[in-house]
Amino acid sequence: MNFPSSPRYFPAPTSISPEARAFLEQKVDPTLFLKRPSGREDWLRFREAANAVRETEAKTLVQTLPVRVEELNMSGVVVRRIIPHDQPAQKAGQIILEMHGGAYVLLDGLSGLTRALKFSAQSGYSVLSLDYRMPPDDPYPAAFNDALAVYKTLLETCSPEQIGLFGTSAGGNLAACLCLALEKKNLPQPAALVLNSPCTDMSASGDTFTTLETIDPGLYTYHGVIEEALKLYADGCSLSDPCLSPLNSQLPKIFPDTLLVTGTRDLLMSDTVRFHMKLRAANRISELLVFEGMWHAFSGTPEEEDLYHHMSRFFENRLATHLTD
Repeated sequence: MNFPSSPRYFPAPTSISPEARAFLEQKVDPTLFLKRPSGREDWLRFREAANAVRETEAKTLVQTLPVRVEELNMSGVVVRRIIPHDQPAQKAGQIILEMHGGAYVLLDGLSGLTRALKFSAQSGYSVLSLDYRMPPDDPYPAAFNDALAVYKTLLETCSPEQIGLFGTSAGGNLAACLCLALEKKNLPQPAALVLNSPCTDMSASGDTFTTLETIDPGLYTYHGVIEEALKLYADGCSLSDPCLSPLNSQLPKIFPDTLLVTGTRDLLMSDTVRFHMKLRAANRISELLVFEGMWHAFSGTPEEEDLYHHMSRFFENRLATHLTD
């Protein structure tokens, strides 16, 4: 497929926040999205440049939000535990395991902490942010193995009824893949799962990869750096492989209650909606939130704060408050 020639612009709806409207009114530079890095050094340079802004934001949030951050090593995997000040007593024994986005090639280290920091501060939950390994040095299944290792270690001290999972974009893919594999590993499911604009079909067969191409300012197009990043992660495996694309997988007998989040300008809206329908068709509990006018993994708006409010209520209704003897 040829690259899209130029962005398409539509007026921002008046129903969304002024902050969101201002973001949508900005002109999109397609250059970053259309890039196709090649070779290890090119990918590492791309990552360093792309991470810089988010790392600065994360450092500011660490200094200004009412939370503290501890860096830990769990089964050889780097994680960062975010603990809110004045945490509610009923949430003291609960934990949210968070998996950052970034197309499996970006947002390692502090740059991947921004959502976890904001959610922890707003919700009162302790959040364990997974700094999983990534290509070009560590393709699939390194990230999955890291997620599995941390989850297994977490189960040594936490009841599964006190654990929630949260993933955005590629992190949503990773969180879903983890839950899909737990039954075969003879491990219990977490109490609840939140997937924020998850990539559930790496082959991009969904309708909105076409209809929202160049309209979504968060991803712009699949045909560029995103496609190359997913191929790099897959390391020769088919992008349709059920181990990589949860939409093509067989659901286990037990799957956690799931909240799926997208927006009407999200390039991955089809991925999100189709996975929701897959869960519903199998009589699993799944809720779908579609935010008006929002783009892929939207942030920096009152709508993001609203999302964390919905997430908090979803977890609060499902996570156990106390261990049973």
